[in-house]
Amino acid sequence: MELSKKERLMLINQYRILSILNPDGASSYNVRIKMLENGYSLHYDEMISWLDDGMSQEQCQEIIDILEMYRCLWHSYKKLRDKKGISKKDVRFPGFDAKEEERELNYAEFVMYSLKRYKEFHQRKRIPNHDSYKVMMGQYRAMLSVWKSLGYKKLLTRDEIIQILNGERVVPDIDDIDDLKVQPEHLESLPVGEGSHLDTREWREDDLDGEEVAFGQYEACAADDGPEPDDGYGNMENACD
Repeated sequence: MELSKKERLMLINQYRILSILNPDGASSYNVRIKMLENGYSLHYDEMISWLDDGMSQEQCQEIIDILEMYRCLWHSYKKLRDKKGISKKDVRFPGFDAKEEERELNYAEFVMYSLKRYKEFHQRKRIPNHDSYKVMMGQYRAMLSVWKSLGYKKLLTRDEIIQILNGERVVPDIDDIDDLKVQPEHLESLPVGEGSHLDTREWREDDLDGEEVAFGQYEACAADDGPEPDDGYGNMENACD
C-alpha cells in the first residue's frame, strides 16, 4: 500500500487524537505514528490487516436471492394442506458453513439481524448461530436454478417445494413452457432485498406454533401468468383473504 505525504499526515493526526481519547492504546498508536512519520511503507498494510476484502453487489444479491427463496418455501409450506414428505426443518434457512463460507454467513446474519429482515428465520438466542456445519453454496445454487425454472413463483405446490429442496429441475411439458417467466434483471442502486425476484411486501410478526414468524399476505396465489395451484391448497379464495 502506498500513501502520499498528505495521507500520512492525516493518519498521524488521527492516531494522535486516538491516543488521547484512549490512553490504554496509546503505545500501539504511537508505533503507527512513528511508522507513518518515517515512511516505513513495508508496514502500512498492518494498519488495515483487520479489514475484509468485501463483497461485490452480485455476491450480496446472491445471498438475498437465497433468503428470498427460503422465505417463499417457508410461507408456501405454511399454506399447504398436504405437507407429506416436508418438515419445518426442511424449509427453514440452514445458514452457511462458518469455516468455509464465513463471509456469506456474516452477510446473511447482517441482513437478518442488523437490517432486521427475514424475521421468520431469526433465532431466539442471545448470540444467533446460523452455522450449517457443511458447505451450502453449491446446493443453494442448484435450488435457485430450479426456482428460476418455475418462474420464481411466490406460492409453491407441495411437489414444487420438494423439487426445489432436492435441487432437481423438472423438464416442463411443451404446453407449459409459455408459463415460465424470464428472470428479471437485478435492479441496481436499491436497498438490500428490493432488487430480488419476489415482490417486496410488508410482513408483520405473528406468533404461529409458538415461533416468531413474519406472516404476510400474498398478493398473488400463483405465478403472475403460471398455472393455477392444484387442490392441495383447498379453497384459494379463503387462503388468500
